[in-house]
Amino acid sequence: LDVVRQIGGADGEQVLAETLTSTKRGVEMAYLTQLLEEMAPGKYREAALSAARTLLAGGKVADSSDRYQLYALLRQFNDTSYVGTAQAQLVQADGKVDRSALRYLQQSLGEQSLALAAQLYQDGRVVDPASKEALGRVALHYVGANDQALQLFHQVALDPQLTPGRR
Repeated sequence: LDVVRQIGGADGEQVLAETLTSTKRGVEMAYLTQLLEEMAPGKYREAALSAARTLLAGGKVADSSDRYQLYALLRQFNDTSYVGTAQAQLVQADGKVDRSALRYLQQSLGEQSLALAAQLYQDGRVVDPASKEALGRVALHYVGANDQALQLFHQVALDPQLTPGRR
């Protein structure tokens, strides 16, 4: 990909654009998007967003670093169109919270993400202590400015199911 970028021109741009729409790896998609943004700023924004949303929605991106890169791409372009789907995919089958999705939602929704974190903290499907801690960390961003944040923070800090280190 780097060689194609160095060759440049319309043909190089076309090869990178075609690869962007066919790759199944988040890290590759992020790199391709970066290269294409350098070559033709804004021209491939929608193609990159569409490809990222398609991969995330397919549920076949198991690698956490790939998921992180895909959500980072959505955040890079301030795309909030995936918020509803990200909320639905937030709790994974193993009882863990997808931290990449949580970060995306927090950055996309801002303070509104606090209500979601508080609701998920009560959700019986979330059994992973690290995930509960991550939900509590959402509250830390708003403690002092929001009563619900303080309430969630206290709930996490006093949760006997969490180790002292997690609390």
